[in-house]
Amino acid sequence: MEVTREVRPIVLIRGFGGLDTEEERDLTHQGFNVGSHYPHKRGQNYIYPGLVLSMIRSKYGYHDATNTIGYYARAQSGIPDPLPEPVAGLPKSHFEGTVIVDPFSLEEMLERGIDMRRTLWVFRYYDLGSRTFDTYRQALMRAIELIQDSVALQTGTREAVNVIAHSMGGLIARDTLQLGYKTTKAAHAAINKLVTLGTPHQGIAFQRLPRLDWLGLSAEDELEAFNPETQADAGRPGSFKNLARSFDPRRLLCIVGTNYRDYMRISSLANRFSPLPGEGGLLYNRSDGLVKHSAAQIPGAYRTFVHKTHGGYNSLVTARESCEVAMRFLFGNTRMRVFLERAEVRQKSDRFGRDEVYVGLSVKARRLDFDLFHQSAAAENCYGPFSKPDLLDGTVTWAGEGRLMWEGFLDGTARPDGNSDIALRLSLYAGERDLTGIGFSDETLLQEPIYLQLRDTTGTFGMFSHPDMGFSDPASRRRGRELKAGSDGWRLDVGNERFTCTLRFEVDTIPPNGPPSPLKKTESIDPLLA
Repeated sequence: MEVTREVRPIVLIRGFGGLDTEEERDLTHQGFNVGSHYPHKRGQNYIYPGLVLSMIRSKYGYHDATNTIGYYARAQSGIPDPLPEPVAGLPKSHFEGTVIVDPFSLEEMLERGIDMRRTLWVFRYYDLGSRTFDTYRQALMRAIELIQDSVALQTGTREAVNVIAHSMGGLIARDTLQLGYKTTKAAHAAINKLVTLGTPHQGIAFQRLPRLDWLGLSAEDELEAFNPETQADAGRPGSFKNLARSFDPRRLLCIVGTNYRDYMRISSLANRFSPLPGEGGLLYNRSDGLVKHSAAQIPGAYRTFVHKTHGGYNSLVTARESCEVAMRFLFGNTRMRVFLERAEVRQKSDRFGRDEVYVGLSVKARRLDFDLFHQSAAAENCYGPFSKPDLLDGTVTWAGEGRLMWEGFLDGTARPDGNSDIALRLSLYAGERDLTGIGFSDETLLQEPIYLQLRDTTGTFGMFSHPDMGFSDPASRRRGRELKAGSDGWRLDVGNERFTCTLRFEVDTIPPNGPPSPLKKTESIDPLLA
């Protein structure tokens, strides 16, 4: 089944992983209905009401289907006889067991004419009682089957769902894909795309406890899933290293949190004292407070950084940034890539100490006062350290080959009336740090805002840079400076007396069904606006 950006049911899976789950079971929507307050911002940027309400209010027009499926520790029986006419086409087994359809809730949705493809479902796995991944896997497969069959009552076809999962919820989703479905085709037929929020795909750095079954903990299976050695064992079918055998990694987006300061102090300290190779030792805490940046990603999958903490208030779950990024990944019609093609550090080295340079990028969409991708000195997630003036150090891990800095998704339809373009604000950062603490430390070499406009020019596609976002006004007559176009994208020279570089941009169009394909200069921007 081809990947699609068309609307599909969305399954929400929260992650907890604590020893006691009583409070979590009392959360009606498992925290996905909790939002954040952004002081000093205005309009739509002021109050974020949470993912559930945001999706209901959005142009996608989703509906809350939470009560339509129930999760129980004991098998339920007693099928209504007769079944309501609208749901009589479902197998009777769908109304019995530990994960079941409520016939009357489903009947009401169908009779109201709700588009079943535009529904939100919360996977309440802790209501099942048994805390094992075997239980969670079977329950999630069952829930997806019930959702698909419920949608098919209206559409006549079984369609894959999208999944948004936080922390351990992402491990449950990935475990289901890798161990639950026998073939890649079956996995793709069940789950179209997966978004994970702070999921410890590669484990939690300080979680290296031996098997705990001798303690009789109900959460022993969950704690073992957080063990980095367990996740790194390629001999295990459920290892993150084996995802591509079951599910295309390009259907996965890993949203990585970078704000460790606002998370629980004890776990933040544990992360600092559990450095991974290439992190700079104890000088850095590259985590969201619980999960390391590198551990929240899977090689080959998409990833983005959001400057939020792992959980709690103003976290990956409650932040608008996560919702905006996820929606563009699920439904966006444009993919953009930014490469650092050339770089030169012109700043002279300190006489004492050891200079190391970092570079980073942040990306905002028009009218959205939040980063879709965030790198900064505070987030401790910039590319580096570099010691060579051309930043060609071979030990630095980029987002992809060719010094890829960012690849992300945009929605060309999200534009003001009267506009026929796509607008972005990028912020390029280059900084120097002396890791010995002897020379000048934490010095900014470049902090450059870049305002980009993608639009047609004389019938062909072009990319333009501007000094600010004033061009976004439909009445504006600004033309901007056209970027150099080549067979492999568009180029922009940026810099000052301390640091200079060339950025290369690639733009792809995403069809309703199928993978992205390059948009060439000779083509029109129309596919990106539809």
